[in-house]
Amino acid sequence: RIVVLTNQPVISRGEVSEKGLRQIHRKLEWDLGLQGAFVDAIYHCPHHPNSGFPGERPDLKFVCRCRKPATGLLDQAVSELNLDRNRSWVIGDTTRDVELARRAGLRSILVETGEAGKDGRFPDAEPTHCAKDLRNAAVWLESGLNAGSGALSLSKVSDAN
Repeated sequence: RIVVLTNQPVISRGEVSEKGLRQIHRKLEWDLGLQGAFVDAIYHCPHHPNSGFPGERPDLKFVCRCRKPATGLLDQAVSELNLDRNRSWVIGDTTRDVELARRAGLRSILVETGEAGKDGRFPDAEPTHCAKDLRNAAVWLESGLNAGSGALSLSKVSDAN
């Protein structure tokens, strides 16, 4: 299974509506599908703890349990999709993603695209594995499946901060 977990503070800043984000996610799923990749679910956090943005939504400005590296989105996905944590991985491009995996007791793959782990938010975050990009991470996981490791992918794409 492939699940996308993403922080989307653009909603709390008033830059994108929930409807607009759904359109973006539909386009993402369409584009991935054209490449033979299919997403089982997308979970997003619309919150952001910092205020002071023109047009922001005060109702979404608070510290929540779903903004990564908090495990709320992941816990929700595990519950709703009946995912096996022992067979799940977090794939991401930031130390926030690696820290999410650590907090959730999962293994992680840091991809060398986007932030490539250079965001500096969690300098002690150590991934289980590194890969050039998402495709290479998937190939690496697939090779583990073929070798009997039983790894499934709990994945994410880049955050909007």
